[in-house]
Amino acid sequence: MKQKIVVLVVVLLQALFVYSQAGGTDCNTLEPICTDVGISFTASSGVPDASTTSPGNNYDCLWTEPNPTYYYLEISTSGDIQMSLSANSDIDFIIWGPFSSLANAEANCGSYTQVEDCSYSATNNETPEITGAIVGEVYVMLVTNYANVVQNITLTQTGGTGNTDCTIVNPPEPNCPEYASASTSSIS
Repeated sequence: MKQKIVVLVVVLLQALFVYSQAGGTDCNTLEPICTDVGISFTASSGVPDASTTSPGNNYDCLWTEPNPTYYYLEISTSGDIQMSLSANSDIDFIIWGPFSSLANAEANCGSYTQVEDCSYSATNNETPEITGAIVGEVYVMLVTNYANVVQNITLTQTGGTGNTDCTIVNPPEPNCPEYASASTSSIS
């Protein structure tokens, strides 16, 4: 019984991590994110503009990039992906890609040129979109906290036939063989 309680606590703590995913502070520290189940994260605040921490990228429509948070999405099902980014105060975003892999996205930090979507509007609700995504492609998403306030941002998928891979952020299910062997071997 003790073993089951410990496994349950570990699963709950890992699930909490997914819903409070912190992003990277520059494009050298990309963090995984997915849209399939929706995810919330706390926006960066008091952080230098992205063009200061990651110069050389094409910031396209973003006139300024205050309090940047960097994520990457990996495509699991080909197709378009419409999303919603929402917060209490003004946020903006840009998506670069596609990249052939996470390693390729990381290697090109500082020279992102291909912009998939971008918005610099005075709103707290944004609608990012990736069109024609192909399985295995990686996209980099920068979310800026223009309002510079402590706030949560929620990312959800609102439409499209494509999907992102949530296994890059979600913990394995307890009934997965890898999880069972890792969990039971460390519990006494």
